[in-house]
Amino acid sequence: MNSSIACLSNCTELTTYFLTKEYEKDLNKTNPRGLKGRLAEEWYNLLYEYWVENTRAGNPTSFKNTISKNFLNFFISFHFIFSIIKYKN
Repeated sequence: MNSSIACLSNCTELTTYFLTKEYEKDLNKTNPRGLKGRLAEEWYNLLYEYWVENTRAGNPTSFKNTISKNFLNFFISFHFIFSIIKYKN
């Protein structure tokens, strides 16, 4: 995960988009299947910690927890649906 974070956080346009909080206008907080902007907020917090506070060793735990808690259900559902489709064929 660290290399992914390093790679994405060094994409200048993406980092600027988040650090200027431009991303907030594009959030869809009403999507019942979405994360209500939580992942974007955690990404902002992580970028802020790295680039604004100049923390050399940031702590991506909250970002990682947001991903693991919310996407686990997605992957479980995906595998369940895939197994039904496979079983029917």
